[in-house]
Amino acid sequence: MSSIPSAAAPGAALDRPRAIHVEQVRRFSVQAAWSHLVGAPLGAAVVAVIMERYVSAPRVLTWLGLVLAALVVHALTLRDHDRRYRSGEAPGWTLWRAFDIALQGFAWGSLALLAFPGSDAPEAQVLVLVFMCAASTSGSLSCAPLRAAYYPYVIAMWTPVVVAFALDGSELNQLLAIASVIYLVILAGYYTLANRNVVDMIRFRHDAAALAERVALEQERTLSVNAELRRAHAEVQRLALLDDVTGVANRRHLLAVLEHELATAARTGLWPSLALIDIDRFKAVNDTYGHIAGDDALRHVATTIAGTARAADAVARFGGEEFAVLMPATALAGAVDGAERIRAAVAASAVPGLDDLHLTVSIGVASATSGTDAAQLIGAADAALYAAKHGGRDRVSAASALAPDAS
Repeated sequence: MSSIPSAAAPGAALDRPRAIHVEQVRRFSVQAAWSHLVGAPLGAAVVAVIMERYVSAPRVLTWLGLVLAALVVHALTLRDHDRRYRSGEAPGWTLWRAFDIALQGFAWGSLALLAFPGSDAPEAQVLVLVFMCAASTSGSLSCAPLRAAYYPYVIAMWTPVVVAFALDGSELNQLLAIASVIYLVILAGYYTLANRNVVDMIRFRHDAAALAERVALEQERTLSVNAELRRAHAEVQRLALLDDVTGVANRRHLLAVLEHELATAARTGLWPSLALIDIDRFKAVNDTYGHIAGDDALRHVATTIAGTARAADAVARFGGEEFAVLMPATALAGAVDGAERIRAAVAASAVPGLDDLHLTVSIGVASATSGTDAAQLIGAADAALYAAKHGGRDRVSAASALAPDAS
């Protein structure tokens, strides 16, 4: 038996009317595969056994052959639909599909043409009508998703029955004809309701799937936007902590780190030191080479300081041509040694692009003690820097030890 996939993936990329139509055809193919390829052969066998009592064997075999031929055509049609569907196509209703389902109806309805002329038994005519009603009801169930399949099936089935009635105008056939019309009207009403329910369900599922897809896309877009916003926020925060000219930390960040280190030292007793660094005669660099070269000189000094300082030290531009290095858990002597390495590194290197320009720096160093706050430590380092400037520049000056808090 043909196996029709249950997922309606090919319809997902179609517009709504086309997608719904493709799903109707798919559902009809699934139901028709069970109804016609499983139920029909069993039903035909039962009908043949019963009708053999009233109709000659050759006529019954002829009818069975017609039914089986129609089933073969139907199986090939479903197989083609299955192949196209699995290959990613969206097969809809075609004239060939209409011919196929009409052939199914005609094969069953032809029983009336074969039975009526060959039997005078009223029971045979009643049985034919019962069989047609059963086949019509079964067909209406399998054709419920698709009205375009139902009408060819019923018309092709009942046309031979009407012709058979016309060929034998007995009173019984007239009653059977009236009963057939009543049955068909009732069946049409039932089918209309069933078809509406199935189509409404298909539309609902399609719209729900489309809505779920849109929601998923919106969620994905929202997650993407949120991730981008987080990255942008992180970048803004990072840039807010950096000096935009030199790329090292700015004064605000250094002060925050200093407060943290002082609070840590109050618990551990390991006090930090601070070195304030000023580029000597920097105004002359701007006046001689211009401010762009001056920015290059600032970047060069910042890079040299950061490359010479320890990994644990915090390097920042403190303002103008002034830099600061915060040395956690470092006594004054160790801070002075570190400052001296920085001073020597700056003096030994030339500014890139200005090979004849060698800068020097003056450095003031101070170390915190118990009770020292940020302003006191900065003031002490600034006083030491002032002393280095007035002591001849290009040197390191250490502040006097800050008095510990008496408390």
